Amino acid sequence: MNSGISISSTGWASRIGRLARLLPLLAMALFLGSNLELRAQNGFPFNYVTNQNGITITGYRGAGGAVTIPAKLNGLPVTRIGDRAFVNRASLTQITFPESLTTIEGSAFFGCTGLTQISLPDSLTTIGEFAFARCTGLTQITFAESLTTIGGNAFSGCTGLTQITLPDSLTTIGNRAFSDCTGLTQITLPDSLTTIGNWAFSGCTGLTQITLPKSLTTIGNPAFSGCTGLTQITFPESLTTIEGGAFDGCTGLTQITLPSSLTTLGGGAFGGCTGLTQISLPNSLTTIGYKAFFGCTSLTQIAFPESLTTIGYEAFNGCTGLTQISLPNSLTTIGYEAFNGCTGLTQITLPNSLTSIEYRAFFGCTRLTQVTLPNSLITIGNEVFSGCTELTAIDVASANLHYSSVGGVLFDKGQTAILQYSFGRAGNYTLPDGVTSIGAEAFSRCAGLTEVTLPDSLTTIGNQAFFDCTSLRQITFPESLTTIGDGAFDGCTSLRQITLPNSLTAIGDWAFFNCRSLTQITFPESLTTIEGYAFYGCTGLTQITFPESLTTIEGYAFYGCTGLSEVSVPDSLTTIGNRAFSDCTGLTQITLPDSLASIGINAFSDCWNLRFVRFLGNAPSEEYPFFGDTVFPTVLYLPGTSGWSDTFGGARTALWLPAIGLPTTDGGLPDGSFGFPVDWAPQRQVNVEACADLTHPDWQPVGTLTLDATGTAQFSDPAAASHPNRLYRLRTP
Repeated sequence: MNSGISISSTGWASRIGRLARLLPLLAMALFLGSNLELRAQNGFPFNYVTNQNGITITGYRGAGGAVTIPAKLNGLPVTRIGDRAFVNRASLTQITFPESLTTIEGSAFFGCTGLTQISLPDSLTTIGEFAFARCTGLTQITFAESLTTIGGNAFSGCTGLTQITLPDSLTTIGNRAFSDCTGLTQITLPDSLTTIGNWAFSGCTGLTQITLPKSLTTIGNPAFSGCTGLTQITFPESLTTIEGGAFDGCTGLTQITLPSSLTTLGGGAFGGCTGLTQISLPNSLTTIGYKAFFGCTSLTQIAFPESLTTIGYEAFNGCTGLTQISLPNSLTTIGYEAFNGCTGLTQITLPNSLTSIEYRAFFGCTRLTQVTLPNSLITIGNEVFSGCTELTAIDVASANLHYSSVGGVLFDKGQTAILQYSFGRAGNYTLPDGVTSIGAEAFSRCAGLTEVTLPDSLTTIGNQAFFDCTSLRQITFPESLTTIGDGAFDGCTSLRQITLPNSLTAIGDWAFFNCRSLTQITFPESLTTIEGYAFYGCTGLTQITFPESLTTIEGYAFYGCTGLSEVSVPDSLTTIGNRAFSDCTGLTQITLPDSLASIGINAFSDCWNLRFVRFLGNAPSEEYPFFGDTVFPTVLYLPGTSGWSDTFGGARTALWLPAIGLPTTDGGLPDGSFGFPVDWAPQRQVNVEACADLTHPDWQPVGTLTLDATGTAQFSDPAAASHPNRLYRLRTP
């Protein structure tokens, strides 16, 4: 609590009477151990509180310069400097601490940029978080021999520090304790130290070498990350753990020898150490963490220990200097993308202990020409060798129980599923008879593949099976095919035409995404659903005829098909998804069936040239299908249908009535006949009436027409020659 009492350092004589009256109250407060704060006044610069048997300095209101903190106040020792007591006092140039001091609390001297040197008393045991952070003028620190803990960020951003010697009593350096001390070139760490916290020296770009103490067991996450000047590290034999990112981005390191005591190498421990050329891993190590050596582009040599069982994901991703690796017989797992982008790798030896190779483990190893999978292998992920543009053969040891190889192409043991094609092969490929499935990403990124012949036994093409096969021009689907997976032909930019078999009921998401050379699609009569993004960006398509079985066109299915000018929609269609035909700028008109129940958001948005949308049935449910257009189309609806108002989805509506086209007097009409075309809704009847005088009209029926599937019919009046002034009109039944 705040008692409101003020104590001045001058004028005591005139206040003795008043002080005498207050002494009982002070005694009571001290006895109860309360936090009675005494505020600075009349030249006395400190605020402080009494805590149990000591004094804590809580604030400073002095002029700065050289400041001495008293050893005692009110007969009690000053033991602590409280949180933010001197925060941002830039005028402070020197401070003298009493020998009674045990603790400097958090942010006590944060931002005291005028401080140049400090000497900490031997009584001090703890420096709190941010205690001297951003004291940019600080160049020298003398640490107390009793100090055991330096808190997180205690000296972070002290850019003027050039060297520090830490006392033998110290056991813990907290998180970011000296981070971004960019002027620091030398540190001496004591043998008492067991833990270096996360980011403790991160960003100390001037640091060139470190000798780690013999007592150290753990180096925390990003402890020395970004120490770009660091060229040499000596690791102690006590070290068991290097945590994630500990030396990430230490670009000056060229070689490291890890101690035989090391059991854990965390994720990203040496990631981005672009100067590192060789490493020797100890026999105590069983796991290399994820991204442990990610982007070590100069690394040419690795000695793997016989104890190693797991290489984590992306462990050596982007190590472009590696040319060959020999993996130990203890290894069981290679994580996903472990050697992704190792473009210099020409040879790998996979051990007989290996049971699992995960997704994209050797993706983009462009110089790899051949690989043999061992007998022990049980699981291989998708795209393990995708992008290995010179790989012409994937062989399998004959005793393997799960996999086999035919002509350098990877199959399951029974050879009913193709799992990975050899990506360095070009030209045509014929799948063997008996194959029922093409695995996910099996041909992904096979840029040289031009034509594929599929067997009559095939039922399934997996997700992204032919993704980015940019040279694939032709593929014929067998009548046995029931499934085309998501993204199966995504990015096959040379594919020109496809005929889908009658066995197919659905086309997966993204199936032919961005096949921009595709000009013709023949849909099967069995098809019920075209899933989202299926033909997105197929700019070469000019017309589509959907089968009568189709019920659903999902969102973005034909988005951006800018060449599409004509679409024939079947009577079976019930749903058009969000943006299904958005950005089809070549589309001028479309007729939608009476079966249609819903149109999604922006289904026809940004179709700049769309002038008419004709509906054969009642108004379907909608959510702004034309939003985004600068000029909305006109929505036309038939007489007798319901649910229409003056607008539909923001577009103007109008009654759709039969129309007479330009008349014809020849071209197949009987002699003396007169005729004209009629346009309206498909399969509807129109009555034609005629009269000779509009002043006193006497309309008489002269014919009935039934419009064809395209909504057109030709009327011919054989009696026209006898009625030279005859006028015509159309009536709906």
